[in-house]
Amino acid sequence: MIKKLLTGFLTGSVVFSLSALDIVTDGIARIELESGTALPEKTAVNEFKRIIKAVTGSEIGNGKAPNKLVIGTPETNPAIAKEAVFLGLDKKQDTDVFALKTKGNIIYAAGNNPRSAMFAVFELLEQLGCRWFWPGKDGEYLPAATKNLSVGDLNINSRAAFAHRHLMSHPNKDKELFFAHNKMNPMGNSPAYGFSTSWGGHSFNWIFPEDCKTIDEYFKKYPEQFALNNGIRVINQHCYTNPDTVKTFLNWIDNFWKNHPEIEYLTLSARDTPIYCKCPDCSKYDSSTLYFQFVKKLIEETAKKHPGKKYNTIAYSFYLNVPKIKLPADNLNMSYCMYNRCYKHKFSDQSCPVNPRALKAVGEWRRAGINPAIYGYHFDIFGGDPVLTPITPIVAEELRWAKRLGINYWATEYHAGFNLKKPLQDSRPFVNRFPAYAIAKLLWNPGLDEKALLSEFCKYTFGNGAGEMEQYYTLMQEAWQKDGHASYYFSNPASQVDNVISRELIAKIDPLFESALKKTEKDPRAQRLVKADFEGWKRWRDLKLSRDNWQEIAKGNMADRLDYLKNAKPGEVLYSADLTKKPEGFMETCSVEKDADGTPYIAYRPQRNAKGQLAHDGFLYGNHPRIFGRPCNWINYELSFRFRFPGNQTKNGIFVKVRAGGERFGEDFYALDVSINKRWITGSYRLKAGNKEVPIARKRLNEELAEGWHKAEIRAVDNWLMVKIDGQLMFEGKAPIGRGIINLCSYQPVDVADIAVHEIPSPSLAERWHIKVPLVTTAPALDGKGTDPVWKQGCQIRSFMNRGPVKPKTEAVVLRTDKALYIKVDCYGEMEKVRTNQMERDDDQWKDDCIELSIDPNNTRTDYFYLVTNSAGVPYDALASIGMNINKAWNGKWKTAASRSAEKWTVEFELPFKTFGEPKPGVNWLIGLNRSGENIRQSWTDGSYHSPNSFRTVQMTEEK
Repeated sequence: MIKKLLTGFLTGSVVFSLSALDIVTDGIARIELESGTALPEKTAVNEFKRIIKAVTGSEIGNGKAPNKLVIGTPETNPAIAKEAVFLGLDKKQDTDVFALKTKGNIIYAAGNNPRSAMFAVFELLEQLGCRWFWPGKDGEYLPAATKNLSVGDLNINSRAAFAHRHLMSHPNKDKELFFAHNKMNPMGNSPAYGFSTSWGGHSFNWIFPEDCKTIDEYFKKYPEQFALNNGIRVINQHCYTNPDTVKTFLNWIDNFWKNHPEIEYLTLSARDTPIYCKCPDCSKYDSSTLYFQFVKKLIEETAKKHPGKKYNTIAYSFYLNVPKIKLPADNLNMSYCMYNRCYKHKFSDQSCPVNPRALKAVGEWRRAGINPAIYGYHFDIFGGDPVLTPITPIVAEELRWAKRLGINYWATEYHAGFNLKKPLQDSRPFVNRFPAYAIAKLLWNPGLDEKALLSEFCKYTFGNGAGEMEQYYTLMQEAWQKDGHASYYFSNPASQVDNVISRELIAKIDPLFESALKKTEKDPRAQRLVKADFEGWKRWRDLKLSRDNWQEIAKGNMADRLDYLKNAKPGEVLYSADLTKKPEGFMETCSVEKDADGTPYIAYRPQRNAKGQLAHDGFLYGNHPRIFGRPCNWINYELSFRFRFPGNQTKNGIFVKVRAGGERFGEDFYALDVSINKRWITGSYRLKAGNKEVPIARKRLNEELAEGWHKAEIRAVDNWLMVKIDGQLMFEGKAPIGRGIINLCSYQPVDVADIAVHEIPSPSLAERWHIKVPLVTTAPALDGKGTDPVWKQGCQIRSFMNRGPVKPKTEAVVLRTDKALYIKVDCYGEMEKVRTNQMERDDDQWKDDCIELSIDPNNTRTDYFYLVTNSAGVPYDALASIGMNINKAWNGKWKTAASRSAEKWTVEFELPFKTFGEPKPGVNWLIGLNRSGENIRQSWTDGSYHSPNSFRTVQMTEEK
């Protein structure tokens, strides 16, 4: 018999005695169900029946039984109404409340609304041992199969800490059931669970006049209702002072309430863009007052026709701050978008300079008469491949703070879905499933012990590996809270890796996974989860090792590692000549032919091609991103293929290119070239500077290669190149490190087959996050053209990360004198598309094609100078802080120069230390450098804007 009750997980009183009320005995159901007719109550009935059958094999029918489970509210079930006082449901409540009590042979699962009654049933299932740790069947944990199931006396009254509790998500059946099982109340439209109903997100995207069906049509017909910006109407936002705009919105809202009277909340929120109207009437107000005045008018005017209706809105972007008007607090739920908090430190951590600002902002809203809801971005901290974000202690404290303040709505974004068709570690919600589960539980009761939640989570999901995995999560939580700051959203994990991961931490965690994997060998379900978490951990670990190791690798200082890589077995297949397994988007340049014996092979014969063109149409040319990823990663790999030279050819030769680049390590080259013919095997590379060829090795064969098929294996690992023919080492030698590329071509007809590319397992690519700025004695002359020879002495940056669909070449140079920092940026592309409209200082130059600099000279990761220059060299400057708080009133002394040519535009910066601060010993500057334009979004780190976590560490060296 299961008689399990986990105390401490509910508010209110809990009593459990030795007496038992049977649910199933010897495989026979001993309980009948009596429920109200509301949809959430029916959902509870169905879930209870499903789980009891899954655990015991017993069907709960509709007939009489010795015991009874009564489900409902005083309004939906007379049996509950009769016991309202006993159940503590005789008074009106402002949040979800449920009771789970036994009286005689009856279990009462009751609530103050149908949703809460459903929660009472799910609590009963939890008492029986059920847990739902993440959405979907995979996250459901039920008791072991048994023929006997019972509960003891129950006396539970529980009250939600927050009326609205939400992990913000797009509609998804698995997630909605997960929310219901864990007693959440998200705003949406899920009748089966009785959640609070609402419509809209950034709803101004979908509010149109009756004669328009899209925002584009609306803008085309009524441009005067949209924002005026730089003298023209733009679709980005509406004109909030235009009476016709107000009429359009009021008419739409009137129709909405007529057609959807059942909806509890209508969300009114601007389009997700920082641009707003600057017509004469709108310019009379600060941006927050402009927006909230419009929302207030919509609510108050609509109340004349539809009194009592409720609305959601947010404080965000250009309307984050408190307006200079009083808002209708009784009808409005206003969510403060707290992207400006530090997700690495608790509010109580006095050493964090970021959080006091967020707390001050919430306080200002409260003093203005609004008790703001909190809208967070806890699961949006990082973009890219998912990594564990061990934020549970941070969120637990935030929820306790919110409860103390009397905040009644808390939500954070949780958008990505669980895709079971791809590896678990590639699903962001899965990688962060424990923080999400803990948040769900803490939203009902912030008083829960998050350490106990973690212990329970590990015991259920990791089996015999629970101890090790609990230690892993705990170590990560502790490491997360140490150095650095993380705010805003979609940073690259590399921006935090040095603040979170250390060699000492790696030495502790790696053995934990080794032990957990061994202990779960006989438990496939648990081991699958351990393996997935191990893969997630390796992303953090390998990123740290990569950053630490690549510079040493480039110098050739890791001989033991190189010896291993020379002999390591090939790992993951990156490309195979199997035409059924081509990488997505592979560009075919070959044909399938057959040998004399009928064996199919890949044939490529670039005959009669001009010599200079061969490198551009070889077999794998142009497929590097499809083979190595985007961008072409700095990895170790081996190219192998079979080849044969036709017997009637006197001239022959195969040309292979592997690796390219090298700018990261100061040796910028075109490619590593390997040439194979009947008598000679050679290797070399050509430096871009001076087009100088550097030999690696030359091997003359004692005899010509015999006719027939041969196998070539070309391995590029770290700073080493190896070439084997038919398993025999032809040569090896030191070679520069570069990106992964492959090209295979020939000057004469040659047959190739069985082409394959394998990764040689090794640390991942090193992210470009740190540069050393050389000291020069003479400052470059700023002519806007970047022609001064001094620029050649600077740190050369030739690789930018793209986040936009257009990906032009951008290059930068950084150097310093003892008085100033100098930056030059060359922006290549289609010059006829370059926008240059903002021609006065402190216009919105960021709307033009421009270079944006964010400079944090004190390494605060919170405050920075924000400088923008367009292709005409017209400057914009401001003081900024995390969360895009911009103060344009600041004007500093700094210089720009710019020029345009047929192929590029160039801008030069002189940043005097008198303006930005003298470099301090031991304190590196942080600089964000972005290029922006139409469909162009680039940065020299990870593509982020206004994200101090993604600024580059700039070390002011004394090196010349």
